[in-house]
Amino acid sequence: DELIQKAVSAQLRRLGHQVTLTSNGHEALMKLDAGLVVDLAILDITMPILDGAATLPHVRRLRPNLGVIVATGKVDDATHALTRTFRDVTLLPKPYSLGELKSEIAPWLERLGLAKPK
Repeated sequence: DELIQKAVSAQLRRLGHQVTLTSNGHEALMKLDAGLVVDLAILDITMPILDGAATLPHVRRLRPNLGVIVATGKVDDATHALTRTFRDVTLLPKPYSLGELKSEIAPWLERLGLAKPK
């Protein structure tokens, strides 16, 4: 959803992050395959064309060590299975606050040595 995409990208920028947006999983995979360098990917389960669950295995093939946050408004057995099936994947239930988003991103930044001093 374009409104959610704009809101989340604004939140991420407010936290000081650079953001690359894609409108669907297929577009995201094309950019990664073309060499786009990212530190972390945020996938939404309900993305058009290729949803988050279908995009994730391809992301993992292209970038085996990339951290991935899966955002979803429906936390169920299938979404929990994603975090168990693929390593370096965490689940972020929607709706979430700016603080929750920041808390979810923080471990990835620390792991990459990109954490900002407090």
